[in-house]
Amino acid sequence: MNNNPHIHTEEEITQILLEAMESFNDVLDFNISLDNTVIAFFTPQNGVEIYERFCNENFPNRVHDNYKADGYFESMAASAFVGSKYGILIRSDLKWSSYEYFRVFLHEISHIFCTVNEIEGGGFYDKYCQGSGIEDGIINAGYAVWREAIADITADAVCSDMASISLKNVRNDIVQLYDMISSSNPNSKKCMSIIIAYLMISSEVAGTENWYEAEKAIRNNINFKDDFIYRIAEIVFKNLNNGDFWTITLDFIVDLGETYISLLTNKFFN
Repeated sequence: MNNNPHIHTEEEITQILLEAMESFNDVLDFNISLDNTVIAFFTPQNGVEIYERFCNENFPNRVHDNYKADGYFESMAASAFVGSKYGILIRSDLKWSSYEYFRVFLHEISHIFCTVNEIEGGGFYDKYCQGSGIEDGIINAGYAVWREAIADITADAVCSDMASISLKNVRNDIVQLYDMISSSNPNSKKCMSIIIAYLMISSEVAGTENWYEAEKAIRNNINFKDDFIYRIAEIVFKNLNNGDFWTITLDFIVDLGETYISLLTNKFFN
């Protein structure tokens, strides 16, 4: 795999995707392949046109996403789709190494895998995240935090190249992400997801099944002053260590969503 950053051809990107699929299938016994997955390439300049054609032909339920928002395609590297088939939309004008593409593909395949396997019959979002009431807001918040975190955690389970990171090494990143979380920042849930992923794949936390040992490591190395973030870490840690780590329940997502919203409220008033 060529790790020198350069703009790849579509053929090169497709080959990297194939390698990511094979690695994922080998580790998690999944069945994703180029036979059951449609792919399309975009740049920020043609993103709207490519997205509309891709969705109209394959995933009509996604045509109503907010893809015309300013900066949508400038900020997106890839996106995963699940319908009668799987789909991946990938940006083709980035000066990346082959390994960066490989990691992004593992992340997107993880989204597909989790969508299919997170609950019996799959499709948690379609079943529970379409309402607009107070409880629906809690569910949506919890699931948004979870889905990005578990995609990173699952991708790491496939290649395990982050298992050697220590909490000490990522402390500054975690603290910076925590400082960015606020009710006025639309990217707050993404920040929370990345914090969760860092914590859970660290050698100290991933190396134990005992929450008290994990919590002690987090307190010793990160030393958050916010009890809500420890509660979020505990909720996620216990779910990851209860059966297949990618599976969820409605109660778990509600608990995660409520605690995340409490964290936002606490930060606002403090």
